[in-house]
Amino acid sequence: MKIDLMDVEKFVEVNNIKEVSNPISFNRDNYPTEDGLFSYEIFGRPGSYDRKTTYAYIDLKDYFIQPLVYKNLISLNRKIEECVSGVSYFIINESGELLRSEENQYSGTGINFLYDNWEKLNFKKTNSTMRDERLDFLKAIKKEEAFIRKQIVMPAFYRDINLSESSSGNLKHDPINDMYIRIIRLVKALEENKNSGIDFISNSTKANIQKYIVEIFDSIIGLTKKKNGLFRQAVMGKSTDFSSRNVISAAQFNTVEKYDEMMVDMTHTGVPLATLLNTFSPFIIKWVQDFFSRQFENLKFVPAIEGKGKDTKEVMYEVHPNILDDFSYDEIKKKINLYTKAPSERFETIPVKMKNGKMLHLFYKGYNREFNNPNSKDSTIETRYLTWTDIFYQAAIDVCKDKHVYITRYPLEDYFNIYPSKISVLSTFKTKPQFIEGKYYPNYPVIDPNLPKSKVQGLFIDSLQVFNAYLAGLGGDFDGKIQ
Repeated sequence: MKIDLMDVEKFVEVNNIKEVSNPISFNRDNYPTEDGLFSYEIFGRPGSYDRKTTYAYIDLKDYFIQPLVYKNLISLNRKIEECVSGVSYFIINESGELLRSEENQYSGTGINFLYDNWEKLNFKKTNSTMRDERLDFLKAIKKEEAFIRKQIVMPAFYRDINLSESSSGNLKHDPINDMYIRIIRLVKALEENKNSGIDFISNSTKANIQKYIVEIFDSIIGLTKKKNGLFRQAVMGKSTDFSSRNVISAAQFNTVEKYDEMMVDMTHTGVPLATLLNTFSPFIIKWVQDFFSRQFENLKFVPAIEGKGKDTKEVMYEVHPNILDDFSYDEIKKKINLYTKAPSERFETIPVKMKNGKMLHLFYKGYNREFNNPNSKDSTIETRYLTWTDIFYQAAIDVCKDKHVYITRYPLEDYFNIYPSKISVLSTFKTKPQFIEGKYYPNYPVIDPNLPKSKVQGLFIDSLQVFNAYLAGLGGDFDGKIQ
């Protein structure tokens, strides 16, 4: 196991980093002190590139435990915390175990005791995998890596104070600045009491410095990790055209009998219909506009059946001359947004405007069958009102047949986290083979316009289905997210 912790001394030397030594950040004129945390001389002026990239350091004047090492030590043995604070005396036995002891010539306490006896320290292994990983980590690092004499100070840009707010009394102060200031003051106090001969005060001061070093580490790590972290927010929060985020779910394998009938395989990813409507929205909108243009081209009259039972009769209605206005780019875009944000509206039917103001709903006609021949004896004809799911599904099938999507899982740790894939359009959980206007759809959504709206959302697959073999490479499982 190879561990590379930052060599602080080398980092300071190579980058010619300057020291911050003044706990006072501003002089009486509200101008940053030359050797303070907001110094223009050290970090550069506000708005400059240097202020975003220039680090500084605080000289700790003595050895302290590197924060990641300290956290692992505490996890392995809580007595380490007592030893660092100097409240008890300890010895290290022949097995390398840290034991409490009375004060004598063989015992010691404080960070310096741990530094002098670092090679002797040893910890027992247990059946805990996590504990064993921490032990391997500590064994893999050298003594000069485990202890530091300088605390790195982050660039001022990321913790700056807006001086323009000082007059209003609403000056915001980043807590990390307070930690840096406390370390500087405690180091000065430690130097002043160096020759006092009172070890308890010295160990207590060093323990406080160690505490703030760890708190700074935790604060910076807290800014970057998990879903609300800096990196995740920068990646997930950015505005990327024609992309979307989806939850991973298991692909369905119990709906087919042969491998070549699977919708999700090595080359295909199951993408929800709602996701595709947004990802390929320009193509979808163009397809839908063309569809309605073909339907209403040169159409002047529409037949409709009115009445019930023996009183039914066919009536001809004259279509509105501006019938296509209801299927403009903006109107279709609104329907896509509604389809995505309000799943209960997905079985909404499609009314068209007549010249007399009456609205007639478009009809759907499809052949539900097992074989490719729509005239087969096994065929049944399905007639009902046309819905937006019908239109959008047919559009997605046609638009995506020659396109790919890039599946990306953040953070991008290696090339396995991003790959191109063909598209399988996912709609409802239950599907059926369908023949519409001479085109075959093997997995057409099962649609019931009469279903109560409260039950519609539960019929749809709205998660991304990735082929199982890719999960290990993505570093994901079935509770992760993919963008």
